[in-house]
Amino acid sequence: MDWITNNKRKATMVLLQIEESLGKYILRCESGTGCLSGDFLNQIVERSKNKDEYKPNSMKNVLEETYLQEVFDIALNTTKGVFSIPCQHRIKL
Repeated sequence: MDWITNNKRKATMVLLQIEESLGKYILRCESGTGCLSGDFLNQIVERSKNKDEYKPNSMKNVLEETYLQEVFDIALNTTKGVFSIPCQHRIKL
């Protein structure tokens, strides 16, 4: 295995761990989808693989259909008013 492939695998594992950790954090803080806009939920429903069966009625269902950027956005939205992170706005990808 060459070093490029090895580094890609490591980066993929790191990104997966970040996504999973943020998802767990969000689920601890928000059980419902009330903090998400209707437009946001509609976008997720529209691109869902099983549109007819998909119900965005729980945060767990929503997180299963989101992209990494959206997980960051939900996590940032969840922390609003909880505490202040210096340069929080720079977290957006």
